[in-house]
Amino acid sequence: MNRRSVLKSSLSLATLGTATPIWASVTVVPTNRGWTDLKGITIHEIVTDTTYEVIKTFPQSLQEGLENIELTGYATPITPGSMIHELVLISDLESCPYCSVSDHNASAFVKLKTPIPEFPQNTSVRIQGRFTPNLDPTTWEAAIIEDAVVTRINFA
Repeated sequence: MNRRSVLKSSLSLATLGTATPIWASVTVVPTNRGWTDLKGITIHEIVTDTTYEVIKTFPQSLQEGLENIELTGYATPITPGSMIHELVLISDLESCPYCSVSDHNASAFVKLKTPIPEFPQNTSVRIQGRFTPNLDPTTWEAAIIEDAVVTRINFA
């Protein structure tokens, strides 16, 4: 049995006793705001000999956060383990979520509502969750998706 088969079996076993798998579509209507809005976040880094500050400006549509946002992208678990609680989601494989580059904001830090079994790095997923702007002036991380639900996983 290859890794893909094992992973599919794990996901199926994890959902025993529930009517639908954990990545099945949820009944929430998405806002249709996604990567376009997140890419509208501007980030300005100010570095001096003694200070470091990151100033983030959010589009009007994101300033107060969003109760429901849907994103499809490539996911990488934050910490190793058999169950994933948090991941980084990027809009495309050419985005670098860890680099200080102009399209850095095409990534989101995702906190899952319910942990899911591990999957390979850069797996295509669709998530829905609550967007919260990250105003922390010490990090480039700008987008946090909380209480996220994985609604689709595409295994390559």
